[in-house]
Amino acid sequence: MDMIDGFVEKHGEIRRLMEVLARCLPADSSGEEEFQPEMLHKFKETAELLSVKLQAHEALERRFLAVAAKEMGPDGTPCLSVVDEDHAAINDIIHILESICCLAGNARAYSFRFSVSSLSYRLERHLNYEEKEVFPCVRRLLNPARMAEVERAAGVSQRMEPRREPWAKWKMPSGK
Repeated sequence: MDMIDGFVEKHGEIRRLMEVLARCLPADSSGEEEFQPEMLHKFKETAELLSVKLQAHEALERRFLAVAAKEMGPDGTPCLSVVDEDHAAINDIIHILESICCLAGNARAYSFRFSVSSLSYRLERHLNYEEKEVFPCVRRLLNPARMAEVERAAGVSQRMEPRREPWAKWKMPSGK
């Protein structure tokens, strides 16, 4: 299993977490219904885990693809050009999701629904682009030996786990 296989496996984990977030949202299509406390807790817990995993995954991909781009030369530029823009946009949505979760006592479900919908759309588009365009391009331009060299040079491992302070340590006060 090479690094790209590891990234695709992580994409599956990210998709499953997005499904959990969507299932936590109230069923009311008007968006006026407030979360049940247990679903809000699960939503926030899942959103935090997703945020940590996405940020760690993005950092690993960024390091790996930066080194791969140097190895691939100009032939790799077209397939890597959109990745940085997508990563930045996804990080922006994660920050919005974090902010909404910090204000959870005052937020209604429509705020969460909009963030989840935006994040889900953007993530799925990005993951599909990587899986159908970027990763095949990297595999086509780098043989297995060069791929292993890129992994070593980037200092990445598919077993690396995310490290980040949990949200609970820097949540906004509830105002009570």
